[in-house]
Amino acid sequence: MDKKELISSFIIRNSIIYHNNKLKFAYDLDGAARIVNIGKLVKDIANSEGEIFSIKENNYGRKVTICNNKSISEEIKPYLKNNVKHINKGINTNILISNKVYEIQSSFSIHKFNPYVDLFIRNLEKLLNKTDFYSSKFEAINEFVSDIRNEVSSNEFKKALADYKRLQNKNSLSIKKYSDALFDKYSVLCVIRMNFIYNIDCDEMSMLTDSQIKDEYSQAKKDRKHLFRNMRSNKIFENMVGFIWKLEFCLQKGFHYQMIFYFDGFKEKVGDSKARAIGDYWNNTITKGRGLYFIQGECPVNKKDFGVAMIQHDNTALREELRKAEDYLIKTDYYARMIVPDKDRTFGKGILNKNY
Repeated sequence: MDKKELISSFIIRNSIIYHNNKLKFAYDLDGAARIVNIGKLVKDIANSEGEIFSIKENNYGRKVTICNNKSISEEIKPYLKNNVKHINKGINTNILISNKVYEIQSSFSIHKFNPYVDLFIRNLEKLLNKTDFYSSKFEAINEFVSDIRNEVSSNEFKKALADYKRLQNKNSLSIKKYSDALFDKYSVLCVIRMNFIYNIDCDEMSMLTDSQIKDEYSQAKKDRKHLFRNMRSNKIFENMVGFIWKLEFCLQKGFHYQMIFYFDGFKEKVGDSKARAIGDYWNNTITKGRGLYFIQGECPVNKKDFGVAMIQHDNTALREELRKAEDYLIKTDYYARMIVPDKDRTFGKGILNKNY
């Protein structure tokens, strides 16, 4: 998965609501895109040199401000406008934060941001809360940029970045080994990619309390365990040889699952009907009408992504497409990694050589 695909996957994953054949962009779209932009901005700052602004005297002896790097100046500017007082657990504080940052933190309220984004938010908060910020704005921005450059080049930041990537890389490698092992055993696999979501009011958006998040997470976890437990005896899954799951969360979509199911391709010939049977089982039996589903590839935004495919073990092109889909589950955590209330895992896979 190249960088453009990674960015696209992250934004789409957190921004698309697909319900009753209607496509809708969630409020989380702006937050997801902004996280990507902040990461790029910090790297641009780190790779730049010199002060963003310099103050000089003109021919009349008056001090004038000269912008030495218009590109970075324009990228920073939106985060200095429409600032709001930070709300911590429902309590107003006197700490100013950028409205843009507030939107991000609202949409990704239980996530850990990657070190680039975290660094930017911390230094921006410090900048906005300087007592002399508005009287010496340009000097303060120069200091803000200098602080970011220094921190990015520090050993502590490099270690934090390496630590952040380590789990992601470990999970990505484990998925590759898992998928390769399935193809070593089965000459053809019927692969089904699905999204399991919940029937929420998409027109309303409000900050969830810690208690509400905990309750919704608990229900999503119970539903997943119920689904996996029933796989052992339900005929829908009798030819299934493996699966991968990933739990995700954002403000408007709530908790939702991305899943990939692997079936023995010699025994399972009609993947489309199987996918719909699984989806209906999720909707009607597991969630009792609370749930919804869609098959990957049916969403108009990402029709190029396959939802159901019969893949021969020697079909390198389709195997590569599958590898991208598998990587999609893990590598988008590069931008924001969810931390669930009980600190439990948010990703898992089936056991090889197990009869479900």
